Amino acid sequence: MSLLARRDYSCYELTERLRTRGYPADETDEVVARLALENAVSDSRYGSERVRVRSAQGVGPLRIRAELQAKGVAGEVIAAVLDMGDPEWGERACLARCKRFGEARPTDRSERARQSRFLQTRGFSREHIIFAVSAPRT
Repeated sequence: MSLLARRDYSCYELTERLRTRGYPADETDEVVARLALENAVSDSRYGSERVRVRSAQGVGPLRIRAELQAKGVAGEVIAAVLDMGDPEWGERACLARCKRFGEARPTDRSERARQSRFLQTRGFSREHIIFAVSAPRT
């Protein structure tokens, strides 16, 4: 419970954390299952919070999805909390680009490619990147 008092964990992440601290596998599975039934541990709550925090940090949906998968969150939960078609992702890509490179749009091909690579490493999709490097900032 002291772990959960600090932050949310996914069920998989909490199980692994307890196992690394030396608790037996069967006991950790039982405890995490009981906590999930009591809604003390929730993958959907964890995923929603993770999407909110990471998107505010300028990270795109592709990278967030990969992080959630690495933490053991199920695909249907990820799809529910991470709306890839949300137009806000294009705006978030614009904000990340402006924070890094300034308000001015890229003028030449090499600068546009450099900014596109930056956004790609941040986890934005092709459509979001095109929107961010092409759209004028208002």
